[in-house]
Amino acid sequence: MLLLATGTVGWQNAVVLPVPALPKVVGVLAGLLGLLTVMVEGARPRLRDAHHLAVALAACVILSIFWTLDQSLTLSAIVATVLLVGLFILTGEFLPGRRGALQLATAYWAGTLVSVLLLVVRHMNGTAVTVDDRDRLGDLQPNDLAFMLCLSIPLAWYVGRSRGRLWLVAAYAYIPLALFAIVLSASRSGLVLGLLAAAVVPWTVLAGRPGRAAAVGIVLLVVGPLALPLLPAEQVSRLATTSSELGSGDLNNRSVLWSAAWKTVGDHPLQGVGAGASRVAIEQRTDIFLGAHNTFLSVTAELGVLGLTCFMLLIFCLAGRVVRLPSSLERRTLVVLGVVVLLGLQVRHWEYEKALWVIFAFILSATEPDKAGTEAEVQT
Repeated sequence: MLLLATGTVGWQNAVVLPVPALPKVVGVLAGLLGLLTVMVEGARPRLRDAHHLAVALAACVILSIFWTLDQSLTLSAIVATVLLVGLFILTGEFLPGRRGALQLATAYWAGTLVSVLLLVVRHMNGTAVTVDDRDRLGDLQPNDLAFMLCLSIPLAWYVGRSRGRLWLVAAYAYIPLALFAIVLSASRSGLVLGLLAAAVVPWTVLAGRPGRAAAVGIVLLVVGPLALPLLPAEQVSRLATTSSELGSGDLNNRSVLWSAAWKTVGDHPLQGVGAGASRVAIEQRTDIFLGAHNTFLSVTAELGVLGLTCFMLLIFCLAGRVVRLPSSLERRTLVVLGVVVLLGLQVRHWEYEKALWVIFAFILSATEPDKAGTEAEVQT
């Protein structure tokens, strides 16, 4: 059930279902079944260091109900956080080690494959829903969809290199399809992060082979420009403004939200304005009812310095685990994945998103020994 809940992440809100809340119901059922299993077995879950920090972060979220600017938003944030942290802990209990990480990565990849195929097929047959020159799926914001696909690229490669030749062929086919789907979403940050995520392929394949790396580089320089005419012109024209957006520092008016969020932090540095309530504080300053569009800034504005400390310690804890790994496929995958996550969180507030916590769970499992005491065999 945990794997099923993970698999829904890649297409949640992207696919219109007869029961709209089905992915959330699956997540709740996974949590309840996991909790019931723990109770029946009579053994306490073995909490890792990252779990303790996640619980501390959840405590900050819960306590913020006493001083929040909006109780309804904070209650929603509390429910989301409790579920996410609960699934994070249960995943560590039932899917530990590199075998568990491989299962998580496979489930997440399978879910995002649904979204990729829907985007590409609808674009090819002319049934795509396009708004402002951006292909959309359901209620999912294009930038969020693109970021989820970026995260799937290192995971797909990890699965392909770990499970055998057919899986590797599937990974080779999936990565360009995912990049094309990101182009269809016309997400500028998504394109940059997607290319960065795809760097895991040459890093693992061409490491220590300078001659082959040079040959591949020359091929890409020749083939890349030839492929541009095949891409949709409307999306490409929007993506072409990436450098100017970066140069101006505006990033599609995010600077306005960041400025308002910083002022909110200045007014409430210790306890914040309450979980989920940063958009209320930002609206009071800008008349725009949106979040901070930066996860670290959002956490600080909502939970204050204490909440940010818990969140940063959680990230440092996971990063420390990656650094301590020997040079391997896992380490290279996790380094690329970690860089993509950290950069992606700079332009979106994702602290309550299931996809982020799935990545946290994957990193934790991938840096743990297998339950049987042996490591899953992977190709390096």
